[in-house]
Amino acid sequence: MMDRDSTVPLIFIQGITTLVATEARIMTRSVVNPISTRLFLLEMLATFQLCTCFTVLHPMADIEPKPQLYLAHLYSFMALHFYLTLNENSSNPASTLVYIVRKGISMRLGLLKIVAQFIGAFLARLYQNFLWSFRVSGLFSDPVVCNSPLQTGLLKAFFTELISSITFQLSMLESEMQELRIRANVLSLAITSLIYAGLLPSFFLDP
Repeated sequence: MMDRDSTVPLIFIQGITTLVATEARIMTRSVVNPISTRLFLLEMLATFQLCTCFTVLHPMADIEPKPQLYLAHLYSFMALHFYLTLNENSSNPASTLVYIVRKGISMRLGLLKIVAQFIGAFLARLYQNFLWSFRVSGLFSDPVVCNSPLQTGLLKAFFTELISSITFQLSMLESEMQELRIRANVLSLAITSLIYAGLLPSFFLDP
């Protein structure tokens, strides 16, 4: 059983990361003039913030009560993320493809956003490895926890991602007419619920 006190550095780090990413987006809006560059940086920063939320807090899934403590903090940061970024960033390639198909954005802009999302996710991965190298929390003591992206069988990971993506897209479409503060909580609840389902040992297929 992990020491619950080890979660404090993770929550603190994620809070600081969210504040820094938010400030960086504010500066980007006011300083960067070319529209394409500004949209690219905003999407990259939003995706970086979203991915660090998962990677930094993920080791909390191994402490008791399991996984409620992890999910509670994840939901809080997810709701904050969506509230800060939902108007201008999707932070999700599948969501961006839906907008392209529905003619919500151009193909060029959509591809630009997707590239920015992959770069933001890659930077979040480097950031996570950087934190792990300094052992900022006792929960980072196991390199497998930090460095294995699937932590399950390939088949289960594929179907889990497929079902989760479809469910999330349906949630996005159904919540489009809701005001931002409600929509942010709806999407946060959907993602947190999907993660909870993915953490259950009996979910869909055993590895």
